[in-house]
Amino acid sequence: FDRDRFLAEGRHDVVAAFRERFDLLLYAHVISPLWSLYGVLGYEGMMIWIAERPELAAYAAQRSLNHVKQRIAEIAALGADAVWIEECITDQVSPEAFSEINVPLLQECVGEIRRCGLRSIYYYCGSPHDRIQPILDVGADAVHFEEGKKGFTIDIEDMAARIDGRCALFGNLDSIG
Repeated sequence: FDRDRFLAEGRHDVVAAFRERFDLLLYAHVISPLWSLYGVLGYEGMMIWIAERPELAAYAAQRSLNHVKQRIAEIAALGADAVWIEECITDQVSPEAFSEINVPLLQECVGEIRRCGLRSIYYYCGSPHDRIQPILDVGADAVHFEEGKKGFTIDIEDMAARIDGRCALFGNLDSIG
């Protein structure tokens, strides 16, 4: 990533214009390294690799992290304040695989975000109930949970008590009810 070239090409102009006109938290999005396997392997392939070849899944996700780090550098060059890390379907892997494969990758991602002077928001899709501590172990500045609409509920007051001020908590309104 060539930051000077990126800026010389004017890629940050839109963000600069927003900064001049609005007092907003500006953020951009990356996908989690483990979830990126879905785009490469599809759902079935991702789940099989995580279950039967966890070392290969971890290696592939680590390689994806290199791309995520470049995107984080671009987001920092744009002048954003934060990075939104989106995580989907990992509630469907075991809590052990989540902790052993995914959490170290996410910790590295959050570390890179901090090294770039930004804040991190970890968006976890699915039911988080069997992995609250590993989600907090990621070390993000904020966690954000999907609204309960897939057969689970998230009581935001319960989540606030469980998180107990260790990071900021975002929550969704019930989009169905």
